[in-house]
Formats: sequence, C-alpha cells, structure tokens
Amino acid sequence: MKRRTALAGASLAMVALAVATLAGAGERAARAQRFAKLPDWTSLWQTQEGAAAVSGAGARAAAEGASRLPPSFKGCRPVGFPTVMMVPLADFMFELLVTPEQTVLVSTDGTVRHIYTDGRSHPKPQDLWPTPVGDSVGHWEGATLVVDTIAREPGPVTPIPGSPVLSEAAHFTERLRRVDADTLEDAMTTDDPQHPELSSHSTVRYTRVRDLNRLIAIDCEHDRNTVGDKLGISPPR
Repeated sequence: MKRRTALAGASLAMVALAVATLAGAGERAARAQRFAKLPDWTSLWQTQEGAAAVSGAGARAAAEGASRLPPSFKGCRPVGFPTVMMVPLADFMFELLVTPEQTVLVSTDGTVRHIYTDGRSHPKPQDLWPTPVGDSVGHWEGATLVVDTIAREPGPVTPIPGSPVLSEAAHFTERLRRVDADTLEDAMTTDDPQHPELSSHSTVRYTRVRDLNRLIAIDCEHDRNTVGDKLGISPPR
C-alpha cells in the first residue's frame, strides 16, 4: 500500500513537472514572438549635433552649442531627463535596450531611463515622488514608441543658462521612431499646467554610432571617446 502511494505521488510529481515545463516553454515561445514584433534599435546613438562635432561637418555650430553648457556639465554627474535626449557633445551618447517589458536607455554620463511597456501604469500618487528622470511608461504604435513621463524634479529643462524652469507637474510625451537604418527621432511635447506659457514641442534626431562597439563612460575630465575625427577607445590624455 505504501509503495503504491509512493508511486502515485511520484507520478503526480512527474506530471506536475511536465505541465510546468510545457507552461514555461509556452511562455518563452510567447515572449519570443513579442520580441520578434519589436523594432531593432540595438546600437549606440548620439545627437546629430554631436555626430557633426566628431566628423568636422558643422563642428562650429556644435562647438557653440557645447560652449553654452556650464563647466561642471560634462560627465560630472548624470544629467537627467529631458537633457539626456538633447546633449550636443561629441562623446555623449546612449544605448537602447528594447524588450517586451520595457525599453531601457543608458547614457555615457550614467543617466538611466526605464520606460515600461508591459501595461503597467504610473505609481499611485502616494507612491510617486520627483526624480531626475521622472517616471516613464509607454506603448507601441506600430514601430513608434510613445512615452509618457511625469514626476520629473522641478528645474531647468537643460543646464544651459536661461533654459525654461519647469515645475514637478510637467508632463512629457515622446514619440520615438527610427527614420532609417542610421537615424532615430524623438518628437517631444512638454506641458506644464503650472506654467502653460512654457509648453513646447521639439524634434531631435540621433545618428547611429559606427566607430564604437561599447558604451564608454565619461569621466568628467578626459574625453576617451573622440580620437582625432573619429570615435574610439583611447587612454586618458
């Protein structure tokens, strides 16, 4: 009797294991299908102004834009959002990791954005507080990622003197899409109910970085990404 009971228990355990294995395989297959529907943005990206500063084309305009940034700006601390989407420096770039659950942006200065795309909403008001990058959720409209960001710390839009100062109630809507194989675009609308006169719309384009095969952190004092008129890995100078 005890043996039959033990055998029955073992059989049930094997059935349960088989069912769990099949369920796991089904979940993996479903996730693989969701992955297959996502656009491939795997690369390093930099603003077209940053790319111009590297190539020499439009270098004067890029240099003028960079000169307006405060001395403490370059890589000394994460710049936060929305600045991370606008930096015109040659060695400032970001990498995008697109998964079914979220799109993650990691920049050379250490700024990290998590854009959740699995249906979750923003946290409840009692669980939400302002941060340098805010809280972002998104959804896909075809190959376009529509991003909704709130709870960004109050302050200037960028570190450039005279930049508009937004409140923590500011709301950002972005439409990220790939224009062609080497160009990504971010169309951003900013609304601040406390300062409606500061509402704005901007479009920034990014160029795919071809000369680097990894993200290299900026160390605040040394430019390790730019070697002559190309991007590359070089020792501190």
